[in-house]
Amino acid sequence: MVRRLLLLLAGTADALRRPAPRRATLVTRQAHEPKQYQIIAGPACEAMAQRIQASEPARFTYHETSWDKFPDGTDRIVVGGFQPKNEIAGEHVLMLASFHDNDVTLSQFQVMVMLLMSFVESLTIVLPFYPTGTMERVVT
Repeated sequence: MVRRLLLLLAGTADALRRPAPRRATLVTRQAHEPKQYQIIAGPACEAMAQRIQASEPARFTYHETSWDKFPDGTDRIVVGGFQPKNEIAGEHVLMLASFHDNDVTLSQFQVMVMLLMSFVESLTIVLPFYPTGTMERVVT
């Protein structure tokens, strides 16, 4: 038993001394090239998304999203960029959101979760308006 333990420890020590194998990395852009983003915007940030795309159309692509409701009040959200071809998967996504009330916050949160499940390369969330707690103070 002790002999096996010593052999195991010796093998582990040898493995720690060896340099780690280099991983193959896939470089798709040069370090100085800016990332290209697919923009998804909440209802309050659609004008901002259009201005961002207009400022640098080679870098930003805005996909319009429909933020409707079914007659029973549940969300009917159709996120742009998925039909007829999925332009979102494997891409850097910029989500412009506004949490100005609970209804739109939950709707936009659902879209963020859906984007994360859609195999995006990265998801950057911009919250130009985030309501911090103002009246939720505890008085002792």
